[in-house]
Amino acid sequence: MPRANPESTFEVAARHLFRHITDMKSLRYNPLVRAMRVGAENGGADPAVLLAVHGRILKAARALCKDYAAAGSKIRADRQYAIVVGLCDGEAAADTAARLGLSRRQYYRERRTICLRVSRALVQPSPGRATRFEMSDPLRLMLARAEALLDQGFARRAVGLLDEARASLPEGVARSAVQLRLADALLSLGLAARAERLLTESSVDADTRTGGDPTSRWLYDHQRLVGARLAIETGRNADAGRALESLARRRFAEQEPDEETLDTLVECGNWYCQSGKFSHARNMLDRARDVSERLPRVAAHRQIAVTLLAAHCAEDSIDEFGLEHHWLSEALALSISNGSACGMLDAMNGLMGYYVSTGRDDDVYALAEESLCIAQGAEGTRILADVGIEITTMMLRTRYWRTVDPLLFEVEKLAQPGTLRWAVLKHLQGNFLMRAGRYDDGRAALAEAYDAARSVRNRRLESIVLRDLAIVLHHVGSVTEGIEFMRHAVELAEGYAGVWSLWNTYEAAARLLTDRRIARLARQARAAISARAHATPGVEDHALERERSVRARRPRHSTGARPRLTIGKARSITRETVV
Repeated sequence: MPRANPESTFEVAARHLFRHITDMKSLRYNPLVRAMRVGAENGGADPAVLLAVHGRILKAARALCKDYAAAGSKIRADRQYAIVVGLCDGEAAADTAARLGLSRRQYYRERRTICLRVSRALVQPSPGRATRFEMSDPLRLMLARAEALLDQGFARRAVGLLDEARASLPEGVARSAVQLRLADALLSLGLAARAERLLTESSVDADTRTGGDPTSRWLYDHQRLVGARLAIETGRNADAGRALESLARRRFAEQEPDEETLDTLVECGNWYCQSGKFSHARNMLDRARDVSERLPRVAAHRQIAVTLLAAHCAEDSIDEFGLEHHWLSEALALSISNGSACGMLDAMNGLMGYYVSTGRDDDVYALAEESLCIAQGAEGTRILADVGIEITTMMLRTRYWRTVDPLLFEVEKLAQPGTLRWAVLKHLQGNFLMRAGRYDDGRAALAEAYDAARSVRNRRLESIVLRDLAIVLHHVGSVTEGIEFMRHAVELAEGYAGVWSLWNTYEAAARLLTDRRIARLARQARAAISARAHATPGVEDHALERERSVRARRPRHSTGARPRLTIGKARSITRETVV
């Protein structure tokens, strides 16, 4: 079997490092070891150099494992650190696994996670690089101001600022940069048609320039990134995914640690999470963290985005349950301190999902009201539509599910048919109607949702809709068709769903299918859900409490002519099993 060249890729170098962790002769060829500058590159004495290498590795492992300990996962932190210690001591994998009470599969999964994170931490940050393109300081400040306005929820003000700047600029790099940012802002307002016209014009401008200079490359890449966002807003999710994957691979391969690379990696990671491709999303998260650490300065909204991506990736891991809460709380605190309305809403949406999975219905309701208040104060329709859908998704899984009745159908006015947002909304409407006993209406809405989910090629949503379609078909007497749908739902969920959705699918499937494997997995899911409901995170939501107290003293402004979205008054009803 040919030996892997540790110089070929970062991942190969990381595997090589820990495979030969006690062999200094092999480690001399490892680029990560040479980057430590501990004498290996100069042929230093083997024992002293090896001791220095192990010291650096153990120091990095201790620092990284503090994340888990801070999130209340001290057991996992100790376990991963013990794995690194065992590697440095030359202990056999089977012996380390037995000592820690792990199966071989779990041992290697934990080992891969901590070794890859340690390897990334060993890479020395690069010095600050020059700007990718030249632009006058006033214009850069204006673009930064527009970006801040968008992050704060003031899309209409950002559009006005960018429109005025664009009208005053001659043809050239500066005007193209402003035009791309303007197209992005128009998407937040829900004006996709105008954004597409501007993007087409920007594409023509970029094609007329030479492709070799940094300015042209930046314009081309930024145009593709905004184009991917437009594709998602217009229902072309598969096109968006291909564009993001291609752009992320190339940007990372170029080893340019800049903000555009970071934005692309985070955007691609979020798309993977949304599509149920969590292993790919974790890869993007690792790369985004690497780029972030190498940048001399990272804007707050980008730090928030990386933290939220980490929380989204944790949806696919039972072991990272505590970390999910830790990262969401961290993102919320950072958003509040920096006035990021978008970051606050994303973090609060994530916390609602966390509280649902632990049975904290009252906390879900309180967060839903607060999120809706913030969203109704923002400009544009995209934020309001997304928050309305997120609130409905979470509230339908609580005893307050009836209160979403006005919200669930009002938000339809803000969703464009044929998009992922529309597919999710129709699924929620079908779920609500089914729970209300209106099975025929629920079946019709779920059928629309399934067609829309297949149109945007989102396997994760397909699995959820098929599961609920199978349930409603069973209720109306179409048992054979319901069984067929449920089997397909299980197949899709096992490939694309997050942990919580997969558990719910096993639970539903166990009631419809005569399958020992499904019944066993459903029992395991019930045990895991019960354990999760009794979990008590070690981090209190102090940031959220402070924000609530501040907002309680603020006057509430009218939202203008937009449809008024409200949550009905909380009703005292018996807790029901979520379908």
